[in-house]
Amino acid sequence: SDGIHCTTSRNVRISNCDIVAGDDAIIVTGFGDEISGSEISRIPYPSRNTGNKTGYAENVTVTNCVLSSRSAGIRVGYGENPIRNLVFSNIVIYGSNRGIGVFARDKSDIENVEFSNIIINTRLHSGHWWGKGEPIHVSAIRDSRNGKAGTIRNIRFNNIRAESGAGILLYGASESPLENITLKDVTLSIEPGKYSESYGGNFDLRPAYPLDSALFAHDIPGCFAKGVINLVIKDFNLKWTDNLPNYFSDGLAIYDFRGLLLQDVFAVPAFNRKELAAIRLVNGSEAELLNCRTVKSIQLLVKEKVR
Repeated sequence: SDGIHCTTSRNVRISNCDIVAGDDAIIVTGFGDEISGSEISRIPYPSRNTGNKTGYAENVTVTNCVLSSRSAGIRVGYGENPIRNLVFSNIVIYGSNRGIGVFARDKSDIENVEFSNIIINTRLHSGHWWGKGEPIHVSAIRDSRNGKAGTIRNIRFNNIRAESGAGILLYGASESPLENITLKDVTLSIEPGKYSESYGGNFDLRPAYPLDSALFAHDIPGCFAKGVINLVIKDFNLKWTDNLPNYFSDGLAIYDFRGLLLQDVFAVPAFNRKELAAIRLVNGSEAELLNCRTVKSIQLLVKEKVR
């Protein structure tokens, strides 16, 4: 029960919509021949008489919308056809299980996507919904035994205001790291909800293979990144409310990276504990930190295996 679902569609404009959906409110996918058995689907894209002849999901703009969903307010990804050149702007997302999600799975390539001027409110819902209250989720992993993770590159988030039940999650497989992800002018406040104790404290990467990598227990930083190349976080402000579950942890935690710029970042961990830090960097290289701050009693930076 998606609100609007565009699959392998091009030159699409969506504007001035108010959508309340059980599943994703607005979704752009690259599903193609793999989900259709019709005669049309057996014809190569360039030879078709009607419809999209390129096989790309591309050139989509979404503006001036208000969205709510039990799944994701905005979802980009799934399907084998490539997805590129999307713009989402001037949007309010409220009461959703996820705010914005970008997902590359087997054979899927996603590039050149921009999200700007967006207000996000998420909360963790009960039941079997995918997602754990993340305001932003970007992941590239495989979802079948013999599959290879798709690629994600050139994704920008600019002027984002979020109140959420969990942190930002950026997750790239070792064979397919996320490339050129930018978070700029982001304000994030993390607030526990009714189901935080019962259902939180997990990373939810579904669909994924093997199954034990799809949904698993993990501490929850304000922003977690793993498997990234040329990650930029600028003008980032993180705060936490009171009465947080114990699974919340560092301010920013960035693992397995090559090329990192943190500039004008203010972050604190969820709790004032000696094992937590405002910024944690693990197993990476080429990191630059400029004007990063925290409160006086907190460790600003912990580094492990950073070259």
